[in-house]
Amino acid sequence: MTVTIYISDTLQNAIGHTDFTDTLDGGKLGIHHGSLSNGGATTVRNIAVAHTHTDPTLDCDLWFRQLTAGGGEAYAGSDSPVNDFDKLLSWGDDGKGIGVEFNWFNGTTFASKLKTGVMDNATNSITIPAASMAYNVTGTTTAPSSPVAGEVYPIGSGSKATKGEGFEFKVKIESPSSETFTGAIEFDYVVEITIVA
Repeated sequence: MTVTIYISDTLQNAIGHTDFTDTLDGGKLGIHHGSLSNGGATTVRNIAVAHTHTDPTLDCDLWFRQLTAGGGEAYAGSDSPVNDFDKLLSWGDDGKGIGVEFNWFNGTTFASKLKTGVMDNATNSITIPAASMAYNVTGTTTAPSSPVAGEVYPIGSGSKATKGEGFEFKVKIESPSSETFTGAIEFDYVVEITIVA
């Protein structure tokens, strides 16, 4: 069975089969985090993920990697994919960089940082926690009553009130005040799922 995954700015858009359509340099579509001043932080972006399989995932993990261009897309940053990712890891090692808040409802710490040994490859990925699971109730994103980490139930699931029908998390990027780089940085999000029908 073909599985389609939708990644959007709200759960309602994801379950409505709408992906992010931010236009990025190089003709890519994805998530644009906006401008970042050295020593500052980007505007928080909400990211929602949902899928169309009939079964829940057995596992679902998040990690990041250097931009891997393909499908007619090309790198359009200001340096190189390798150097961009190394810079993000360096920022994370210093307590800045890409911060992920998995508690979409009221989390504010962005404590999960991309850094060396954390979310920097598939082995070091983070399993999507129960606090990220969500479902739609007439346009309102709602927390299910008994979600399970890593188990993402499909869009429209009969168990959505207890398990959800997708998940959400928030992302903020912070730059160290000592940073002198000027230009665009590109990277890939990787949402890795395991489903056995």
